Parts: sequence; C-alpha cells; structure tokens
Amino acid sequence: KYIGKNFVFDNRLGERITLDIISSCHQCNKKNDSHTNCANDLCHLLFIQCDDCKLDYNGCCSKECSDYLLLTDDEKINQKEDFLRYNEKRLKGRVKPKLYEIIN
Repeated sequence: KYIGKNFVFDNRLGERITLDIISSCHQCNKKNDSHTNCANDLCHLLFIQCDDCKLDYNGCCSKECSDYLLLTDDEKINQKEDFLRYNEKRLKGRVKPKLYEIIN
C-alpha cells in the first residue's frame, strides 16, 4: 500500500519502501525524496533537498542560511539578532513554509 519513502522520526529521516520517488527537491524541483534538516543551527527547517542543492547551499535551506553558516564565530555573534529577525519575517510564523517563497 505504500510507495516511495516513508518519513521516520529519527536520524534516518526516511525508510525506503519502493524505488518510486514521489516528491521533489524544494529548491530546484528535481525528483528527490531525501529530507534535510537545515545545517544552520538558528533555522533547522526540515525540507527535501537533492544532492546538487545540498552542495550549492551547504546543506542549508536558503542562501541566507548558507551565508550565515560560513561566518566566523565573532561575526555570527554580531549578526545573530539580525538573522533571527530576518528568519522570523521570512518564515512568517508558518510551520511549513514553501521554500520557493522564502528563497526569492
């Protein structure tokens, strides 16, 4: 009765049931079913990301998260509040934002 990959609530994030892929990367829309937790500790958005986008965005959900991740520790401290305000505005309090809305 199940096809593709089932989401699981542990470090695996998914368990393959069949070889079917029924979802797509939230950043480039290529067929993909790999869940990623944004690598930026201030974000941690759970989303679907292909390997190409994982490289392009350093495992992050957006260019802004990726840029913040690459800052030095001192720069992160200085920009933390600005990033948190930006992220709150970007996500608009939504539990599951549409990435194509927050990337642009």
